This record gives sequence, structure tokens and C-alpha cells, in this order.
Amino acid sequence: MPERGETADLPWGLVDMPWEQSQVSGMWNPISQGHLGIVGGPRTGRTTWVRTILGQMAIGSRAWGVYCFDYPGGLASLDEAIPCGARVTGGETLRGSRVIKQLESMLVGRQTLLASCGATTLAEWESRSRNQLPLVLWIIEGWSQFVEEYSSYDRGAVYAAALRVIREGASLGIVVIVTGDRSLLSGTIAGLLTSTWSLRLSDPMDLLMTGLTRTKCQHECHPVGPYRFLLVRLLK
Repeated sequence: MPERGETADLPWGLVDMPWEQSQVSGMWNPISQGHLGIVGGPRTGRTTWVRTILGQMAIGSRAWGVYCFDYPGGLASLDEAIPCGARVTGGETLRGSRVIKQLESMLVGRQTLLASCGATTLAEWESRSRNQLPLVLWIIEGWSQFVEEYSSYDRGAVYAAALRVIREGASLGIVVIVTGDRSLLSGTIAGLLTSTWSLRLSDPMDLLMTGLTRTKCQHECHPVGPYRFLLVRLLK
């Protein structure tokens, strides 16, 4: 792993490029890259990727706030490692709805703050005020379970609030990481994510939903030899 710098770049590992015989640092910058979807089959590294990002945040100098909807339960060990605003698990619908409303309230508050000085993005506001607001990271581990739990709860009002936070939050420093199966490749959420990365899928042909051709899925996205981990960035 590369060392954590003082920038907002969060290293998550090394990218192996055998055709160039080199390795480069894999980085994710929540400010410039925005919301991120991690697609993959079971046991392909979705939770490990999220844990890695949270660990890198913990050793950085910037102030962060973290909220987790943890349906698989793989983030329980982070409760003591990272100050977390809330970690919601399956079945805690009422508590989760309060967290979503809190995030929506935070969104409205930041919109008002930025509008007071004519700024439209967090970066613009910070350059003018020379102050920093904490970055807020909302993690949804298990998108299909989240939709099942909240799409009809309170007549859909909570789910609508969640989509609003995702739709409007990135420019205000409220960034979402969503993990899930092929359901992230279609529907409303697919259009709201700034970037979508795919780990190994049970059926590589699922990537046809992103616009990749069948030839590319077969040639570029199929695990080769002993490699069991594959990350594909799906460009929009």
C-alpha cells in the first residue's frame, strides 16, 4: 500500500499493469471523484475495499464524519477504530430513517451556508472562507437490501430523502459509497453514482448492462490464470 499523504486522495492498494510491467498506486478522491459504486459477487472484496478506505481516512489529517448502513455486518469491527456517527444494521428501519433525515438536514444546512457567500461547491466555499467543513462519508453496504427496506417505508418518503442526499450531496462534501450486486448497474442509483467500479461478477456478461460489448466482457473482464481479484472501472 502507498503511504497516506496530506491530500484528500485515499489509497486503496496497488494497480498491477502487466502490459507495462509496472504497479501504480490506486487512489480514490471523494472530493473530485464523488459518489462511488462497488459492484461484485459474493466474497469478491467489496467489504474489504470499504474497510481499506475507512482505515486510510482514520490516519489522515482532514476531519471526517462516517455513517454506515451495514447489512452484511462486515463493518462491525470498525465501531471502536473509527468515530462513527451511526452504524445501522438490517431491521433497524426506524433508526435508519432518523439517520437519513439527519443527512438530509445536513444537506440543507450546507446548501444554505454555501449560498450565503455565493458558492455552489464545497471546494469553492473553502477557497473563499479559508475554512474547512468535515467531509461526510455515507456507506451503504448492500444496496438491494437498502432498497427493500426503505423503498416503501413511510410511503417512500425516506427513500426519496436518501436519493436526494445522493443526488445533491457530492458537491457539498457528502459523499456516498454504495456496494452491491448487479442491481447497481441499472435503475435510479446507476445514474446518480459518479463512478462505478466492478469486482469479479458471477456472470461477467452482467457488465453488458453498462454498455460494454460482449467481446470486451469476454476478453477483458474474465479472470485469467490464478488471479481471483479483478477491478474494472466503468467509464460513463
